[in-house]
Amino acid sequence: MNINPSIFKEYDIRGRHPDEIDINVAYRIGASFVEFVKRKRWSGPIVVGRDARLSSPELHEAFTQGILDHGRDILDIGIVSTPLFYFSVIEGKAAAGAMITASHNSKEYNGFKFVGEEAIPIGFEGGIAAIRDISGEEPARGLSQGKSTFHDFSEKYLDTLYDYGEIARPVKVVVDASNGSAGELTRKFLSRVPVDYKPLFLSADGNFPNHGPDPLQEESIQAASQKIIDTASEFGVVIDGDGDRIAFLDQNGKRVRSDIVGAFLSDMVLQKGDTAVTTKNASKVFSEVAGRKGATVVFSRVGHSHVKKVMREHKAAFGVEPSGHMYFGDFYFLDSALVAFQRVLFFFARQDKKFSELMKQYAVYPNSGEINFSVTDRLQSIALLRNAYADGTQDDFDGLTVEYPEWRFNVRPSHTEPLLRLVVEAHTKELLAEKQKELEDKIKNIPA
Repeated sequence: MNINPSIFKEYDIRGRHPDEIDINVAYRIGASFVEFVKRKRWSGPIVVGRDARLSSPELHEAFTQGILDHGRDILDIGIVSTPLFYFSVIEGKAAAGAMITASHNSKEYNGFKFVGEEAIPIGFEGGIAAIRDISGEEPARGLSQGKSTFHDFSEKYLDTLYDYGEIARPVKVVVDASNGSAGELTRKFLSRVPVDYKPLFLSADGNFPNHGPDPLQEESIQAASQKIIDTASEFGVVIDGDGDRIAFLDQNGKRVRSDIVGAFLSDMVLQKGDTAVTTKNASKVFSEVAGRKGATVVFSRVGHSHVKKVMREHKAAFGVEPSGHMYFGDFYFLDSALVAFQRVLFFFARQDKKFSELMKQYAVYPNSGEINFSVTDRLQSIALLRNAYADGTQDDFDGLTVEYPEWRFNVRPSHTEPLLRLVVEAHTKELLAEKQKELEDKIKNIPA
């Protein structure tokens, strides 16, 4: 059978259902994953989880049948968040794992996220390309049929959160789970901690009827923002559709950038000699705070699979991306919205400042946030910007970063979309506005 090669992405397999990914594709990918795991000589069962999308049950059934027919046993963990999926692979001592999810994409998408032993991500170069190639063959059926058993690792997962420490006081907080797969787990967590929480959209619904599953989109935070104001809550969070990214809102319902929350957490958790990980598109305040704590900062390419690899290699204590992924050394170097929420609750409850005042200490550099441009040739565009800003200090790691004494910018090609992504940061709002406009004009005027 022919599978559209465009569904094999940098970090996962993802496409529209059923046009690009249907039950036949799911079955073949399941069979191909078994062959990939076999070639790696990984022993043990394969953990399979799924998100709450409407297409996930039928894709799950076909995908798991492809695994079973080719002789591999399954630990079926049902509807879970992606971080619980990772945790299950580790706790279940599995050979590998597959999560049926399209993360924060809209409801018409679905796909497959893969990990190997110890929940180490399988990216394009590490295995997705091989799975693509195997799927073009006819994988040999197993000598015997695999068996599927159901396992629930959620209580053990929650115990790791409770073990971190007691929340000092009943913080009033709005929690929006985006009708995604993390809602029920979040409800269980909140029922066992001293928090006065105001729930929004905790029930799983693959239609995502209240807002989209991507908390980076402004429309996705509007309900939580209004709820914070209506209930006089101290802050709020919006968790994405599969529970690995999180957005924080202050007591006024205003978004707080993830790298700023990350700077706060680094101030709380890092110790002298620790390593912290971030990306070139994050605010430089994160590196400055980590440096003051006596920690070493290591940079990663943007993307969860890249950051996790660097986290493991350096045994890092903490990591953050502006996209809302936060990584924890004491959570197997993995990302989790719920762990991030728990840590912020834990430390915020011990402060005597409002959320906005607390975060203001770290939001010292005006920042554009990520600005996207559709350009004909992304690499040529970066080359032209490199020449235009040759008098700055340049770094070609993951795109182009140019530093000046009073401002800086990072521009990089998206790994998942045909876009050029720009972030500008300056010491003053006026300088930011000037340089942001200057860069936007240059990019828009690049010849096609």
